[in-house]
Amino acid sequence: MKHYVLAAVFSSITLAMFNPVWAGNTIPCPDLSEAMQIGDCPIEDDLRHMFNKGCGVERDPTAKKPELCDSYAEFKRRKNT
Repeated sequence: MKHYVLAAVFSSITLAMFNPVWAGNTIPCPDLSEAMQIGDCPIEDDLRHMFNKGCGVERDPTAKKPELCDSYAEFKRRKNT
């Protein structure tokens, strides 16, 4: 029972010590107008290679709500977004 009390007291003291540090900091959201592309979009051969490595084969190309590996077209759509 003493270990639980000791852990609770230690946790309370730690939270009390660091609370003022977090209370004064605000993190602004980034401005989307300053966003830039960090890499090139994959070419068709790269997409086909990623599909074959990650999914193997098309599972259900005619699915009404397709998952990532159900069809190559769905995989390509999601990867190029």
